[in-house]
Amino acid sequence: ASNSPQTIPVTLVIASPGPLTSSPSSLTFAYQVGAGAPASQTLNIAGPTSGAYSFTVAATTASGGSWLSTSPTTGSTPSSISVSVNPANLSAATYLGTLTITAPGAGSVTVQVTLNVSPAAATLSVSPQTLTFNATAGGSTPAPQTVAVSTTNNVTANYTVTATSTGNWLTA
Repeated sequence: ASNSPQTIPVTLVIASPGPLTSSPSSLTFAYQVGAGAPASQTLNIAGPTSGAYSFTVAATTASGGSWLSTSPTTGSTPSSISVSVNPANLSAATYLGTLTITAPGAGSVTVQVTLNVSPAAATLSVSPQTLTFNATAGGSTPAPQTVAVSTTNNVTANYTVTATSTGNWLTA
């Protein structure tokens, strides 16, 4: 043919695969000293819609040591990972951590993790636990007695003392 060969312009556009995403975008855990560790939470990781991307997860903490972890630490999108905290040996404070999820070809995403550690619950104790007053009818009033009130773990607690008796003979 007289018009052969033909030249046809072709344009190839390579689009970015889109960002790596996580849901939720942040996690918060609460723990009271002396209680059981908080339940783990699920983090969903998704990549671009075109194919699966292998990812790694790195957990870092700003203070308090290595209290933040994930399982697994590697995977492929879409996937879910379990995020756990180990608050053993942490005192009452707010601790901050970061999960960095990286997938070559899809970028990375960071997830902020907050661990709020509250003081141990106060348990009151008294000593002695019973008092005995001996009195003679028509005699003098028995001497006052002292009860010591304390808390466990040196926790400060507010309390109220109430005296109850039959006949209004006892006061606090």
